[in-house]
Amino acid sequence: MKLKKKLITLACGLLTMVAHGENQRPNVLLLFADDMRADTINNPEVLTPTLDKLVSGGFVIESLHNFGGNTGAVCIPARNMLMTGKSWMRFDAGPRDKGLGATLPKAFKAAGYQTWYREKSGKSNLPHIQKQFDEYADIHMVSELRTGYACRNVANEAIEYIETGRDKAKPFFMYIGLPAPHDPRFNAPEFIELYKDRKVSLPDDFLPMYPWNPSDKAVYVRAEHHTAWPRDPEVMRGHIRDYYTLITNMDYDLGRIIKSLEEQGIRDNTIILFSADQGLAVGSQGMMAKQMTHSSFQHVPCIFNAPGLEKGSSKSLGYTLDLFPTLCELAGIDAPENIDGKSLVPVLRGEKEMVRDRLFFAMYNNQRSLHKGDWKLIQYAEINKTLLFNKAKDPYETENLADNPEFASTVTAMMEELRAEQGNWGDEAPLTVDNPRDPVFVVNKKNADKAAKYPREKVGGLAPEWKPGNEVDLSGPEYRQ
Repeated sequence: MKLKKKLITLACGLLTMVAHGENQRPNVLLLFADDMRADTINNPEVLTPTLDKLVSGGFVIESLHNFGGNTGAVCIPARNMLMTGKSWMRFDAGPRDKGLGATLPKAFKAAGYQTWYREKSGKSNLPHIQKQFDEYADIHMVSELRTGYACRNVANEAIEYIETGRDKAKPFFMYIGLPAPHDPRFNAPEFIELYKDRKVSLPDDFLPMYPWNPSDKAVYVRAEHHTAWPRDPEVMRGHIRDYYTLITNMDYDLGRIIKSLEEQGIRDNTIILFSADQGLAVGSQGMMAKQMTHSSFQHVPCIFNAPGLEKGSSKSLGYTLDLFPTLCELAGIDAPENIDGKSLVPVLRGEKEMVRDRLFFAMYNNQRSLHKGDWKLIQYAEINKTLLFNKAKDPYETENLADNPEFASTVTAMMEELRAEQGNWGDEAPLTVDNPRDPVFVVNKKNADKAAKYPREKVGGLAPEWKPGNEVDLSGPEYRQ
């Protein structure tokens, strides 16, 4: 009966395509946000009517993560991993890949797709791979955050392409690397007004300060100075409010893009995938940024809407680099075999519960982590510090069990698994050092002074270049929950 229902759904989708005169192969719209935590989806504190509709009508992978990064700008390797389907350890140009092997634009162009690309900063993120798209623009959307409408112009360009810029006899592959909700989190007043009296909670893993310093590259980066240590709960709520407001701002323009698909009669023949490059702390573990392997830093949203795909959800483990072969299979394209990504389609179609039984994380050359079954182990090489969490009982990784003798055998087993997983990924980074430095996180005067220079109004609140007359209508019931 279930198979029959799937076949009927697929047949209806094909009839719709024929009726609209479109190529029967599905279009693809890949929406990739910046610094977006997984727990901002289906969150009653965050107004996201567009994403809510994608969730209610789509399939959600609830445990998708970024693999990690080899530079402080984690978004750079994250986007290159998405485009190549391989880990940053196999890149040929540091945090970027030259795209000499398989890439998403190559795969879709070879299958007859028109390919269209917009990225928050094409030159810095994907300087080589962007040029493999039929149409690309080297723009810097981050500056548009200062206008209060971070995603307005890229949405306008996407809509123009959907309506008049494409060859309607061919399918398209569109990639939009959105600038939100990355800082600075400036917004127009009508969006700020939505959150004026809304409840904003601290993360479940909030801490005033993180107890360890795994690396100066992790704890003293730019974004960590957006508020002082120890983190004040009320100040953090203000930062989170700015963060949620920018997500709603982005969601509004996503709705405009999807509406254009509907008006062109191609919504039912378009695979829509919404995800993000990595998560963000915003108070989790006492941090603000994303240069660590705790879940809040790397866990991202993942929503699929595709012709013939039944709605549902799965806790199956996966990486954002798995999205490459997944999109290929959904579109009926043969994915390359020489990549690290694994297609999630068997999970989406209910054929398998998972395609991965563990997740290995790597940040710089001094943080390594493994999540397998109920357990997650984090190893900080520079300070010879091990953390162990029972993910089944402690999903937010707040109770370190590594120093408890009761779990000594679990630590040993997980360390062995971690070393084996390093071998699987070609990782030769040491897990310990002969002369570890002081493991305790200390706020020195230099960093306290830096934090004092960045009050919240410099990185959030009303956009400094906002001008009246550009407001949007947010009077609908979806914004009055």
